[in-house]
Parts: sequence; structure tokens; C-alpha cells
Amino acid sequence: YEVNLRSCKPCDKGTFSGAGSATCLTCIPGKTSNPGAPNCFDCEAGRSRNADQAECEPCVAGKQSKGGEPSCTECLKGRYQPDSDKGFCRLADPGYFVKEKGQTKQEPCAQGEFSSGSSNTRCTKCERGKYDNRFESNDYTTIAQCDENDRSAKKDKC
Repeated sequence: YEVNLRSCKPCDKGTFSGAGSATCLTCIPGKTSNPGAPNCFDCEAGRSRNADQAECEPCVAGKQSKGGEPSCTECLKGRYQPDSDKGFCRLADPGYFVKEKGQTKQEPCAQGEFSSGSSNTRCTKCERGKYDNRFESNDYTTIAQCDENDRSAKKDKC
């Protein structure tokens, strides 16, 4: 509460006052408070608060906050986040990649390329004599060896 000449009034949202204090203090970045609160608390995961804000604001798509942070951070290469208000970025799936920071979607590998594992930042071209078999097995993560029959049937791949 803040002391006025005749009475005390509750501190605003984003500020606090300890017992016996005559003024309201602003919560540090990454924290907020309810009106009239005696202390501040961390912003929830997926939200942040900088010094110019009274409330914790949701992170936009392509960014994350684990909570209690003064700002949302961009998703790293190999990660993405399509939704707002999230505390984490998703890892790129096998067969996909995320080339730049702050992305909202992952991109599939092109035909003749593959990626395995997760958090891929690029795809790898298939070696000569091999091809990606996603259209036959719906598997974007592996390559198959071409045999004599494949060379004639899949000239564009082998």
C-alpha cells in the first residue's frame, strides 16, 4: 500500500510495497504482482515482462520464455514454435529442418535429401546410387540403396 496524505491506497499491478513502506516499488523485469500485493512473483512460462510493462505479456510465435524472464527469446536454429504463449520451442522432426532462428514452422527436406535425429538445421543430399524412399514408405529420415531395377524405374532418383 502507498501512503496518501490521509489514507493508504493499494499498489497497482506490477508494483509492490512491503510492510511499513510508504511507497510502491516496481517489480523487476520478469516478475509482476497483483494490485495491493506485498511482493512480486515470476511471470508464467510462455510470458515475459520488461521494465515498461505492468503485466506479463505472452510470447509471440517463434519465441519462448521459461518464466520469470524479462523478455521472450527467439527459438534457436533447429527449433520452432508455431503458437504464442509457450514456454518452449519444438525440435525439428526427422525429415525436416529449421534453418534460421525465431521460426514458426519446420520445413520438409527436398526430394533427394534426408535428415535424421531431431533439431536439424539442414538436410543432407543422398549419395550417388541412393535415394530417399519417403514416397514408398512415408519415411523422411532414411535413404535406400538403388539396385538395377531401381536405376531403370527411378532414373530421376538414382
